[in-house]
Amino acid sequence: MIKGNNSVTLMTSYPDIIAQCQIAEHAGRLSHDSVSKMTPESYGDFLNHLIKLGHTSVLEHITISFLIETSISASREIIRHRHCSFTEKSTRYCDFSEEIKVVYDAEEFGVEILENVKDFIALQYKAGKSFGLPNDTIREMLPLMTGTKLEMTTNLREWAYFIKLRETKAAHPVVRDIARQIKSSLQEIVPWVFEKETKNEVY
Repeated sequence: MIKGNNSVTLMTSYPDIIAQCQIAEHAGRLSHDSVSKMTPESYGDFLNHLIKLGHTSVLEHITISFLIETSISASREIIRHRHCSFTEKSTRYCDFSEEIKVVYDAEEFGVEILENVKDFIALQYKAGKSFGLPNDTIREMLPLMTGTKLEMTTNLREWAYFIKLRETKAAHPVVRDIARQIKSSLQEIVPWVFEKETKNEVY
């Protein structure tokens, strides 16, 4: 079971995403010389049709950003995706005194032990701050369970690939939860990407 410390927030506005979908439709129709057939609402059906045909490159015209709040260990899994842009909270310039936390509570992860370790490290970190040690020094004691925030931006085609890889049982449980939250958010805006008959074409 995942704690609420692990969260995802859509940063790109709904109108902006729809505008980008219309740009992607225009790009797709440009290659077929059918731009004159566009309407304000035609992007969904048209892009869904292209996905079924396997022409998914047009989805790269749609760029979406999410703010992800998780642990440093989970962020290290996420930033391995090469076709994405990331900006993460700095351990050099920010105070992490209140960010040392355990972001999941399943028994198999020995949470009680982790909680004790967390409390000890948090105490040492705060002691280092009180002694005037610079962040460059005391950040070295921060554990991977430390909470962090990162903004992640990529195109819709890559988001679909990220979700495919990270929502499986083999994925890290915290990252799997993040992928499912992102998928849920995207399903509300671009449901045609995740329809049963088209999702394998995108992925």
